Amino acid sequence: SLSATSVGTFKISVSSTNVTKTFTVTVSDAQPKEIFASYFVEGPDGYVAYSLGDSISAYVGITYIFSASVSPAQADQNIHSSVNTNGLKYTLETKTIKVNDYVDEKDMVCFTPLSEGDYDLVLESASKTDVKLTTHFTVSKMPTFSEVLSSDFAWRQGSQIKYYFSFTPDVSSEGQSGHVTISDRTSNKQENATYTISTLTNGYEFKFTHVDGEEFNLTVKMSKDFMMIVYVDGYGNEMSKVTVEFMLSGGTWAGTSGDYQLNLNFYNNGEANVSFMKTDYSVSKYFSCNFVITQSGEGYVGTFTSNSYTEDPFIALPATFTVNNELNSISMNFDYDGVSYSFTLTISADY
Repeated sequence: SLSATSVGTFKISVSSTNVTKTFTVTVSDAQPKEIFASYFVEGPDGYVAYSLGDSISAYVGITYIFSASVSPAQADQNIHSSVNTNGLKYTLETKTIKVNDYVDEKDMVCFTPLSEGDYDLVLESASKTDVKLTTHFTVSKMPTFSEVLSSDFAWRQGSQIKYYFSFTPDVSSEGQSGHVTISDRTSNKQENATYTISTLTNGYEFKFTHVDGEEFNLTVKMSKDFMMIVYVDGYGNEMSKVTVEFMLSGGTWAGTSGDYQLNLNFYNNGEANVSFMKTDYSVSKYFSCNFVITQSGEGYVGTFTSNSYTEDPFIALPATFTVNNELNSISMNFDYDGVSYSFTLTISADY
């Protein structure tokens, strides 16, 4: 195989014992095809990394730092940034940032919304303006600690929930102090404690005062945008707000109907993978999509919808499924190839 290192026209000769053939090869610049990005927010011990979806629920005054690259890697990597909004205030600048010890420093786009409302951040190839990535921001005012801690938080160790935090904020302090119950769900131990929150340069830190039960002596901090981090053996682990979406993730939901098996994998970012196969493997179908969950009666209704990565779904979208109130069983019915299938799925840990 041959690989060109510069642009130009080249002659290549290929010879055998009796024959020589000459080819003329023209090498052009690689053209940008797509822009990929991830983003970061300053945290108490560095930068907190996030995977990028179509939209971000953001807060006024928080700086969102975008690391972007152009595909293919051989194409011009220069990117222009801009913001589309209806007169709302913001700052937009490019800074050279090193986010951790494992990657080189690079120029990153730093966007800070200064008002509540909707913004579109556009990252555009400098050499091919039709190649762009647009991220929608829905920006709200900074919440109080009481509002943040009205949700439970948990950290999964592998597929299993390890630590589960339930807060009871003190209303008089707007949640800067209060009570917390910490459960270790792998050992079935529990601690009751009080907490206070102190402000750090780039986030917040909890101080726990033991009341009764097991004493875990955990260190917990929060980033500027309230990503909660629990430290285990010196390493920071990002916790998740406990939602139905979070409880459905962490394993593979599987069920059978007739000669077919249906597998569902949910992710905390609202995306899902759906696979459908015949038990003798003569049929195998797969697609990725988005999902939303709403409460309905004594359980929940979920809806699969297409996204930019959905290709050739084997069922019509949107498609619905139901989840029982205990979050341990999913039911889904659909037709495939003229036959109706009814699945009841349960979850198993992936690892």
